[in-house]
Amino acid sequence: MEILEGVNAGWSRGDVAGFLIAKRLKDGELAAWLRRFGERLLEGEHDDAAAMDAVASLQELAQRLVLLGRIGSGELSEVARQIGREILTRFPLPEVEEEDTKGNVIEAVFVGDGLGVSGDGNRRGVEGESDVDGGAKTLRN
Repeated sequence: MEILEGVNAGWSRGDVAGFLIAKRLKDGELAAWLRRFGERLLEGEHDDAAAMDAVASLQELAQRLVLLGRIGSGELSEVARQIGREILTRFPLPEVEEEDTKGNVIEAVFVGDGLGVSGDGNRRGVEGESDVDGGAKTLRN
């Protein structure tokens, strides 16, 4: 459905309303169609052994319906939210483990205009930098 693609792409409540006006769709009529579609969808034979790609498609549809329910208003939004939640109840999304990013710290040392990474053996000095012992100009690599 074009409206669900738009919502997934970041449409606002105004965008949804504008879409309905441009397509000459009435909120109640589209809600009635969506209700019938949802009933047929939920009455279908879906068990735990349903194909993984079919389940993934249902989950994506459900997420978009719930999103439409959040940003829209009126009967269409209510029906979309109800159907989306029912699908997700039957086919819950897998839990995503949060990555532990605390151990991924990179130590960086700024030298002159460049950036060197500590411990990589590629530190560069600034061209013409004074030597500590005699003030002679040296170029370090």
